[in-house]
Amino acid sequence: TAARDGGMKEAIARAQQLPAAPPRPAEAVKGGAFTLQLSAFQSRPDADRFAARLRDRGYAPYILAAEVPGKGTWYRVRMGSFASKEAAGRYLTDFKRETQLDAYVAGTN
Repeated sequence: TAARDGGMKEAIARAQQLPAAPPRPAEAVKGGAFTLQLSAFQSRPDADRFAARLRDRGYAPYILAAEVPGKGTWYRVRMGSFASKEAAGRYLTDFKRETQLDAYVAGTN
């Protein structure tokens, strides 16, 4: 993730430079088993700033606090809810092309 690599500022800068993107349907389903993880931060304010930049461009990220053994609390910035890994992967391909962000498919549990 961006924060782990020491690239938090770069991730936020990339998010600030994203072209405006209208929200688009993404084979999303309520309670799906898969989501996209866009980044993770050790600081809630950093996660909030990153998510706000994405919202400004029409995306709908959310933040999930997760206890990581031996590393403390991390704030995961995620987006979408997909019934299958394949559906999430199709959306991920488009998202990465549009944003140049290094996101990946993650389970929702």
